Amino acid sequence: MASLERTAYPVLSRSYSRAELQREFTFSEEEVTWIKSRANAAFRLNLAVLFKTFQVLRYFPEIAEVPDPVVDFIRTQIGLRSKVALSPYKWMQLYRHMNAVRERLGVQPFYGSDGQGIAVAHAQLMAPLLEQRADIINAVIDELLRQNYELPAYSTLNDLAEHDAFNFVMLRILIALTTAVLPGMRTRGKGHVINIS
Repeated sequence: MASLERTAYPVLSRSYSRAELQREFTFSEEEVTWIKSRANAAFRLNLAVLFKTFQVLRYFPEIAEVPDPVVDFIRTQIGLRSKVALSPYKWMQLYRHMNAVRERLGVQPFYGSDGQGIAVAHAQLMAPLLEQRADIINAVIDELLRQNYELPAYSTLNDLAEHDAFNFVMLRILIALTTAVLPGMRTRGKGHVINIS
């Protein structure tokens, strides 16, 4: 597996300075109004955390794993008391909130859309040009962001770079070698191409 640290895959830091929190997680008045209109009081903090972390990461982290300083900062940004905590999600409510965030930001989901096909095609395009798996992952991340897609789980990108891109390059090499030896085999009237995988 390519090391996460060697890629451009975004992750939340365990600690933030005040300036970093303000730069990454500050809400506009319009965003606060939108949060209040889309979630009841019990889930307002949840939606706000999903919204801002998705803006920063371009994927939805596990909400319980968002660092406390980030949750605390977001809580104050939307005007909630310090006692207000994240509420446990039911699956359907989480799904609705995730769709609302994507729609608000104009981002298409990776899963259940063309995102996977775009990622595979771009990985295959980049594999012959880039040596390192981390570089292929970075190229795919750039392409997904450029086309306004949500990022998939890191393991999905890693598997795609490892298997799909690698297999595509190996197939191209096999085709090139076969193409190179076939004329000689035809001239001699004999020979075999054996592919062992």
